[in-house]
Amino acid sequence: MTMLDVLDHAPFADDDTAALVTGAVGDLAELRDLHHPNPAVRLHLLASLHQETRHQLLKAILDARDHHYSATQIAVLLHL
Repeated sequence: MTMLDVLDHAPFADDDTAALVTGAVGDLAELRDLHHPNPAVRLHLLASLHQETRHQLLKAILDARDHHYSATQIAVLLHL
């Protein structure tokens, strides 16, 4: 997908995204030795991934600005 293609499509969640997040939750559970399948553990893991995603998103925004993407282009990419 080219930059122009990306700008034409809002971010979206699909089966690929769901599989990736499910895998990330499982991997993080294994790394943290949290093998008990209960809602509190899953919530903790998803919140941890959310926190990391927010951090990386901010870094990506700053990187895009450093590469001279306009605020409007970034807003389109974020579907704001």
